[in-house]
This record gives sequence, structure tokens and C-alpha cells, in this order.
Amino acid sequence: MVNTHVVFQEVFDCVGRDFPSDWGRLYEALLDPGARHQGRKVAQATIVKWRNRTAAAWHLVLPVLLGQASQRELRGVCVHGYCAAVHFVSRSGTYGRPFWRDAAECASWGGEWPTYHFLGESRWGSLLSGAEISRPPRRRTRLLAQRPASELAPPADGLGLSFRRSGRGPEQPSPLSTDRYLHDYRLQLVAALAVTLPPLPPGGASHPSSGRAAGGEVNFAAFGVHFTTLMEPIAAMRRVLPRSLRVNAVFHGSSHPPPEMLIQEVCPDREDESPEGFRCYLSTTPGDRFWMDITDRASMSEALSVLAGTVMINTFIKNADCLVCGGGHSPTLCLMLRMVTGMPLFFNLQAPITFRMPSDQDTRAMLVAYFRELARPTLAASPRGRTVVSTSLIFFQRQYWVQSGCLLPIVRNHNLYVLEALRNAGPEAAASPQEKEVLFWQNHVALKADFCLVLWRFVKQTVLDAFPYKMVFKNMASMPTARSWRKVYGLSDRESMMLSYSALSRRFAAAVLFPHDLGMISFDDLYVIGIPIFLPANELIVTMAMAHMSSTKNYPWYMLREEHADLPTMHADVGAPLPWEPGWGGRDAVNSTGRVTYLGRGVKHEPDRLLSAVCVSNFALFPHVRRFWSLAGLLRDLAMLSPEDFAVTGAAMRQSSEEAWEVTSEFYRRATSHLLGVELATA
Repeated sequence: MVNTHVVFQEVFDCVGRDFPSDWGRLYEALLDPGARHQGRKVAQATIVKWRNRTAAAWHLVLPVLLGQASQRELRGVCVHGYCAAVHFVSRSGTYGRPFWRDAAECASWGGEWPTYHFLGESRWGSLLSGAEISRPPRRRTRLLAQRPASELAPPADGLGLSFRRSGRGPEQPSPLSTDRYLHDYRLQLVAALAVTLPPLPPGGASHPSSGRAAGGEVNFAAFGVHFTTLMEPIAAMRRVLPRSLRVNAVFHGSSHPPPEMLIQEVCPDREDESPEGFRCYLSTTPGDRFWMDITDRASMSEALSVLAGTVMINTFIKNADCLVCGGGHSPTLCLMLRMVTGMPLFFNLQAPITFRMPSDQDTRAMLVAYFRELARPTLAASPRGRTVVSTSLIFFQRQYWVQSGCLLPIVRNHNLYVLEALRNAGPEAAASPQEKEVLFWQNHVALKADFCLVLWRFVKQTVLDAFPYKMVFKNMASMPTARSWRKVYGLSDRESMMLSYSALSRRFAAAVLFPHDLGMISFDDLYVIGIPIFLPANELIVTMAMAHMSSTKNYPWYMLREEHADLPTMHADVGAPLPWEPGWGGRDAVNSTGRVTYLGRGVKHEPDRLLSAVCVSNFALFPHVRRFWSLAGLLRDLAMLSPEDFAVTGAAMRQSSEEAWEVTSEFYRRATSHLLGVELATA
């Protein structure tokens, strides 16, 4: 079913006539734990002999893997074998030459910075972990990997998964992740609600009491570029509102992902729609660029004047019951909106506070100070002027606390708009038992283009006719598309741009997701649908993130970049106690030594800090997710899992989402009542 004995394996393992016997001797020497002294001697000799030739061959590895060059052009160089020798000698601490140069070479593939290093596909992967081979020195005197692999596992508080091989036999697939999220999520949100939003009256029926809600409708005006992260709180508030209310939402500046098809799925325009329906609109005046560029104007005074005038002449904005702002957009826009209007505002933070913030330090200082005031609970008698601020990411909760002294409640994304789309699609959204496609999903180019093609070539050559699933690649250009006889192919350009939720649910048995940042709405979408998810192990994700953060091309992992995180604005209550227990070890994470992780300083050069951030991402904490540390292991897992196995996992994912919603719903009931002035009873 899976055949890994192809040209890739010769290059990864360094076997065959194009590789000298040096690498075989090295492998045997390192494999024997009882002969470490001999292994060290062989490794040292290998480094001395192959150092210069390896330095000259880094740039040839990709062309060889892509089939653009013969492996003979490597002149016997074994990339993974050389780095295994470097790692082994570093553990001994006896290497005389300035070791950081060799370490940096291995960490970056000689400056090539691959997003996927294929270590797990090689025989060397059984000797060391991917985190170790991709570990650059912290400074000139620090070795590549001085600590044993066992010490590279995530902290003992259970945040994350070990990257090392488990003791399971080959007859069992990788286990599903356990729930490291819900317990702390419930504790922190209950504690946050006690100090941020007024309680609701117990019992009784929910009914509108004031404003247009009393007339049978509620109007939202949403601002920001990212459509789905704006739709998130609107769909959640709609779920807690009485179903007799009609909800209208107008989106200003929303262009990503393309919203037209999503609107047709989530809130279609139907002639026979009942009065209590859900209607969505895109505002075209002013255009998307206005909302994108308003924060970049040279004068803040001018920008606020133009923004105030726009709000005043826009009938729908002026008459909206609640504004929704944020998502993946610049938080500065939301701060500016609050400066020019007192309308109730739901501020959904999904980006660093410094993202597209004016660079002038005085302006930054004033905006951060204003955010500190805006984020305070507003308990005035009238909804006007009230603001509710939240984030869905643990990393942002910690970062905003370190930067501004404001602790935000974490409110999980539930993507209820996806469920709305599936209900609108009707029975056709149900998965077909005949379909056995597995989707390789990457957004924002989580894998660099060349390595994406190498990955596709590897999968294409290792998946044979007897393999039970078809492997489908998203967001990869110039690939063959689906044919009945093909086992590996790509989506069309149109499908890669935007797959409907009903198509996702109907077509795919599982999805392989390559993260491009700490928070991914695509992960949340797949999870709520119940499509089983395969993700790289945390340490493998770290190596991919380090590769991308070394350049600005395609710009993934922007949440961790220093230019979006470093904020030297000081406030006097740096040592103030946390207003509630944040969960997930957050109290220790934001102390004097841990807080630098959330300022972006040196994160891309510090695998430990980067790993600590990855380990508190939702995709690392949610249950019922399978992790892989090599493509070979991933394909073995897929081959051992049946569609029935996937169906069971999908049902467990949907059940987990519902259990979390029972916690989240109380937040939205309170927030909706607070912002709209409607009476909603607690559950």
C-alpha cells in the first residue's frame, strides 16, 4: 500500500551507489548505544571529512528532490547524516572547532531554510528528533543541542505532545490527542465573567425589551478585512438571541476570504425567507481600500475626521444596534471607531495590537493608553458607550497583558456560521460513503513553493494503487487535477481559492493541515464540521515556523514577528496582580522571565520560546486530533484508518464543540444583553 523505496529514500537515507560507505559506517556507529565513544570518533571524522563538501551542496538538495538535477551532483553528500553527526558530537561537548557555525548550517540547510526537512522520512530520524536537527545556537558559545531529546519535550503541565517516537507497534495508528483545553477554558471564562460582564437574571424566557430589537430585528455593522472572524461573534450572538428576531449584518472592508460565496452559503437571499431570518450585505461605499488604509494616514487627526464623517453619512452604520470590529484587521481601526462614536462595540481581537499601528512612538503610546481604558468593563445604565473585548487565542491574552496590563477573556471560536451554511445546504451536505478523499490543506503558503512540490512528488511516488484514499492538495499551482485513475492530484484554481462548507463536508474523509500561524480559522472550520484532522507534531511545526520567520516572503506566522509584537510602551502597574486565573499555566508564563516570549524578541532564534507559544495554540490543545512527525508515518496512519474510524472521530469532534459551547454561550448571553440592551435569561 505504501512504498517508500524510491529515489527520495536514497537521498534521505544516503544509500545506493551515489553515496560512499562513510554514511553506512556512521549510521551503524550512532545506532549502537553501547559504543558511544566509538560513535563520537566516527562522527568527528565524518564532520571533518565532509564539512566543506556539505557547505557546497546545500543548494543542490532541492533540485535533486524536485528531479531537476541528478543525485550524483551531490557528490556523495548526505544532508541528514552530516547533521546527525553534528548533533551527536554536540552532545559529547568535546568538539573543538567553533561549533555554532556547523549548527547554524544544519539549522537552516545552509541558508535554504526548508519549511519541511524530511528528517522523519530518513533512517536518521530514529536517532534524533526534528527539533534537534533544526535547532540553531542561541549565541556563539551555545551548542546546537546540548540537551538529550527527552528534555526537549513540552513542559510537564501537559501542554503539547512529545515529538519523539512512541513505543507503539506499527500495527496501531497514532493516538488521538486528549482534551487539554476545556477544563482551563471553563475556569478562566467563568472567572473572567465575574469581573467583566453583569450577570443575567436566572430563569425566565428571553425577550427583547428595547430599541429595534423590540420591533423584531437587530442590525450589526462589521468592520475589518477578515470576513469569517467578523462573522464569528455575530453568528454566536444570533444563536443566543430569540429566533423570532431578524438579524441583519453589513460588512465594511471585508475581502478575505472572498465573502460573496460565503454569504450565499451562510445567509442566502431567499424570497420565501421568514421574517426572522439572517441577512448579510457587503458595503461597497466607501470601498475596501478605505477601511484598509484609514490607519495609515499621516495625520491621526485627519484620519479621525474622515472616519467620523463616513460614520455620520452612512445610514446603516449610524442606525446599527451594535458595531463589530477586529478579526484579522488592525486593532487600530477599532480604537479609532471607538474614538468617533459611542455605539455599542464588540471588539474581537485576532491580531497583535501593533499590527498596522502607526509607527510614531507618541501615537503608539496614546493608542495603547486608550486601549487600556477601552478594555475596562463598562457598566453604565445605557448600552451606548459599552464595549466588550475578547480574544480566542491564549497567546494574545498573554501578549496583551504584557504589553498593556489588560487581561482579556479567552472566548473560543465556534464557527457557528459554518453550521448555518450546512443547514442551508440541506441533505446534500452529508458526507458520501463513496468518497474517500483526504485534503492536504495549506493556507498562506505554510509550505514554501519548492518544498510543496517535493512533498507532492514524495506522496505521489509513495501512494500506490492499493492505498485506500485519494490525496488532494489545496493551494498548489500547476498540478494535475482530479481524474478517476489518479490517486494524487490538486484542486482546481477556483476550488483552491474557496471551497464551500458543504463541499468540505461532503467530499473529504479527513484533512492534513499545515499551520501557518498560532491561530487558524481553517482549523476551527474543519473542527466544527467534524472532519478528522492530521497535524504535524509541535516541534515539527516549530521548524516550519522558524523557516518562514527568517524571511518576509508570503508573511505567515505574523503573530510572532517582532515588528508586530515589540511595544516598548511602559505602564506603571507592570507588576499588578492578574485579575483572574488565566489558565494553562498563564500566571507563570507572564512573569519576568517568561514575558519576553510575548514581545517577539528573538523568538525566531529561540526554539524553546517558539515551542512554548505553539504548545498553547488551540490546535495543540483540542482533543481528537492526530499528530504526525513524518509523511511516511502520516501515510501509514491513513492506510490503517477506515472511513468508519473517521466517522467516529468526526462525531467526537462535534460533541467536543458542543460541550465547549455550553461554556461559551453564557459569555455571549451576557455580552449580547449588555451591548443590545435586551433581556436574556441565563441558561
